[in-house]
Amino acid sequence: KTLRDEGFDGEICVVAEEEWDFYERPPLSKASLLEPNAALPRLFTDEVQQALNLAWYRPLRAESVDRDEKKVVLSNGERLSYNILLIATGGRARLPS
Repeated sequence: KTLRDEGFDGEICVVAEEEWDFYERPPLSKASLLEPNAALPRLFTDEVQQALNLAWYRPLRAESVDRDEKKVVLSNGERLSYNILLIATGGRARLPS
């Protein structure tokens, strides 16, 4: 959103293993863990997200980055070219064994 707000009009691709749009990650609590269908509050309305004009690649993972060729290899084998690459890794809860 900041890129668009600052006037960037180039292509923005989002590779995400999750199938959902951007959402607010609430702090974990027993109540949220016990709620089977807890709603995830979205960061942007449908209108705002449409205006961002994003190319979504989901649910896919970025498997590797070829820095020499400036390509990202996705989990389905597709290769995306890039000029500038931003890697924003998420996190997962670690389950005790």
